Amino acid sequence: MELGSHGDVVWYANATSSMLSVVGCGCTLAMFFLLKSQRKFLMRLVVYISVSDFWLCVGNLLGKPARDTSRCNVQAMMLTYFSLSSTLWTAAFAYALSAIVNRSEDVEASESSLHLVAWGLPMIALILTLVVAQLGPAGFWCWIENTPVGSVMRMLVFYVPLWATMVYSLVVYWRMKRRIKRCLRQAEIRPDFEDEEDAFGTTRRLQERVSLLQRLTVLPLVLFACWAVASLNRIWQIFFPDFDSPVVDALVCGTAALQGFGNAVVYGSTPAVRRELTALVQTWSGSYDDLERSPAPELPAVIGREMGARAV
Repeated sequence: MELGSHGDVVWYANATSSMLSVVGCGCTLAMFFLLKSQRKFLMRLVVYISVSDFWLCVGNLLGKPARDTSRCNVQAMMLTYFSLSSTLWTAAFAYALSAIVNRSEDVEASESSLHLVAWGLPMIALILTLVVAQLGPAGFWCWIENTPVGSVMRMLVFYVPLWATMVYSLVVYWRMKRRIKRCLRQAEIRPDFEDEEDAFGTTRRLQERVSLLQRLTVLPLVLFACWAVASLNRIWQIFFPDFDSPVVDALVCGTAALQGFGNAVVYGSTPAVRRELTALVQTWSGSYDDLERSPAPELPAVIGREMGARAV
């Protein structure tokens, strides 16, 4: 499908969402490097997702280059590689969050293996695409051309991993909500504090930890929300290849590139990050008043066992 009369609207929708995500990814990286206490395992995974989303959106902002140009080929390779790496890092985050909360394994020890998978598989997918398919104009940008072989490669290197991650993210979200509620009930039944003052402090820290986990649990759903319209449109086009709607095109291009922005909102909304940023600003402005920091609060034993305090 080539650009039609609605091409400008679609381009501006995609460019706007891509710019928001570029800014959001930049903010996530800045917060990560400025706030040393936040450089924990799960937060590092958020950064890896942000790196992938950043370069994916940079590729989007290259516009719609002409066929057989270096710019077109670069854009197609960037979209092929970083769209898959972003999806795989999101799946890795959901997997790590589930493993940490369930205390099923020391997933942090496998961080190097996650790098190998999330950066290595997209490279293999890109090389395979270059060998068996063609890169070129594919609607509103350059990607894998819409040939019979190209359509198969699109499914293999993007849509199938995307849909699998979307389903997995929903499963993880549902399980984590149940686990957090169960942990809170157990903590109420078996408190580990000795006096009322300790109980108050422990309860507050517990609430902060739960709030953090609840927000991090939402993060994999950002991918689901951003790619829902594009996925439905793709499935619809499988059965109705001639379907074409300017409104749907604008929605697809306007939402698909928002993952970096959405992740930044979730990351920046966690209580620990907000408090650290407030303290940092007050320090720079000379009005720091000993605001309480957030590193590793001691939690009741049941919550420490169930929620993996070290990694979050």
